[in-house]
Amino acid sequence: MPKDFKFCPVCGSPAPKSPPQPTHNPYSPPQPNYNQNPPPQPNYNPQYHTGHKDENTTLILSIILGLIGLPGIGHMYVGKVGKGVGILIGSWILIIVGVATLGIGLIVYLILFIWQIFDSRNLCRQYNQYLSQNGRPPW
Repeated sequence: MPKDFKFCPVCGSPAPKSPPQPTHNPYSPPQPNYNQNPPPQPNYNPQYHTGHKDENTTLILSIILGLIGLPGIGHMYVGKVGKGVGILIGSWILIIVGVATLGIGLIVYLILFIWQIFDSRNLCRQYNQYLSQNGRPPW
């Protein structure tokens, strides 16, 4: 190229030295390029958008809250509120009976506590499977 040519600082295209005629306005916003691929989307996890219940959350609610005297919360999380309230009230009655009978009610409470952990997890699996197949919650 001859020495009298310079390059545009924005786009790099050759521009004659005189008379300077910019090919574009450097102060205008860049025009979108519609031929490019769209920007990458963040990881999409359908579990957080379709109403699926997390099995780990169900287990944590059933175990931790069950240890402090609130079993049945895992059932309420899954949507079985009546069953969860029944387990909660039944466990309180068993604790009272266990204290009054010096331990017999507490043995039954321990059995109820272990059962409600497994039952809430199974209900969570059923809930998620039904929701995946039918697109709506089962209960």
